[in-house]
Amino acid sequence: MRTRTYTKKDVVEITAERSGQTFSTTFKIVDEAFITLREMLCEDKKNLRIEIRGFG
Repeated sequence: MRTRTYTKKDVVEITAERSGQTFSTTFKIVDEAFITLREMLCEDKKNLRIEIRGFG
């Protein structure tokens, strides 16, 4: 069975289509969300957990 891989571009395209926004606008929002998550994960905290509830 082959694994399906989604890229950030895929996430942007699907989100833009679903939300009715342009690719450019959606890219900025998705990119900032990933940057924020990365920064949160890089914090100097021993017990860090990010919860995204209602996800699936």
